[in-house]
Amino acid sequence: MHAQGLHQVIDTTYIALTPDEQAVFNFMQTFTYAVLESKVLTIKGKEIVCQHELTRNARATYSALLKHHRNSTASTIAARHIMAFLTTSTIGDGRVKGTTSDFILYWCDQARLYQQLLGDHSSLSDNEKMIHLVRAVGTPKYQGHRRYVVNDHWSQGFVPTILSAPCICSCSV
Repeated sequence: MHAQGLHQVIDTTYIALTPDEQAVFNFMQTFTYAVLESKVLTIKGKEIVCQHELTRNARATYSALLKHHRNSTASTIAARHIMAFLTTSTIGDGRVKGTTSDFILYWCDQARLYQQLLGDHSSLSDNEKMIHLVRAVGTPKYQGHRRYVVNDHWSQGFVPTILSAPCICSCSV
C-alpha cells in the first residue's frame, strides 16, 4: 500500500481536509476497493468485500478483512506456531538454514508477523523479544556480549547492530 501511495486508505486516523484532498482520497478508495475486489479470493473474504459493494469503502472493507483475519482459526494457529518458534528455536537446531545473520533476520521477521497477527493483543514486549533472541542466538561464551548488544539497541534498530557484532557474524548455522 505504501509503495503505491495508498496507505492513507487503510490509515484510520487520516482525514482529508480540503476538497482536493477529498477528491484524491475518494479516487484512492475506489482504486483500492477494485484491487480488493479482484485479489481477495477466499469465500469469507469475498463475502466481506461484497458487504461494502454499494459504498465501495475500501477503508471499511480493509478493516473488516483485517478483523476477520486476526480472529480466524488460521490466524490463531499461525500465531501459536510463530510463538513456539520464537520461544524455542536456537541457532543450529535445523529450523533455519543459512548463516547466523539469516537466522536473526528470519527470527525478527517472525516476531514482526506475530505482532501483525495479534495487533494490540500481542503479549510479547520488546524486552521479552530481546530475551528470547539472546537465548536463541547465545552461546555461553558470548552470551554476555550478545545481551549487551541486543539490549542496548533493541528499540533503535538492533538488527544492524547485532548483525555487525564480530562474535555473531563469525558463527554460522
